[in-house]
Amino acid sequence: SLGLSATYLSKACPTAQVISLEGCPTVANYARGVFSEAGTKVDLRVGNFSDTLVPALDSAKPLDLVFVDGNHKRKATLDYWKKIKPRLSKDAVVIFDDIHWSKGMEKSWKKIIQQDGNKQSIDLFAMGIIHWQPDSKSEPTHASLIPTKFKWWNWGIFA
Repeated sequence: SLGLSATYLSKACPTAQVISLEGCPTVANYARGVFSEAGTKVDLRVGNFSDTLVPALDSAKPLDLVFVDGNHKRKATLDYWKKIKPRLSKDAVVIFDDIHWSKGMEKSWKKIIQQDGNKQSIDLFAMGIIHWQPDSKSEPTHASLIPTKFKWWNWGIFA
């Protein structure tokens, strides 16, 4: 939010095409200032995520890195994945923010990591990272920073 993630990504790889989608015009205006001050070339699209995602994907090269931090509902997250997946390069990384935000986000994450092409995934609690390699013959591996037995939010009275 506030353009910081997009700024970091753009600064880390100045030749990359960085597209940022922001739903709130006020936040977008602030982000523009951050981009300008940092001297980054971020293509900022303002509007509802469901309205700006496809046009952004249509204008992008094959995607090597995607950071998804949009609508935190199960259906929306799975819809974003469905639209993003065909645009991924053959060796892409996809980061989903807030994978434990809600039960719906957790279900989305679990469904996404089980799909063919996801060769490695890691649950960092605050976010999940997927290494997309659809042509790889290796078996998928999935890791979690916090073992299931320590995830108190999944225990009986909290679940």
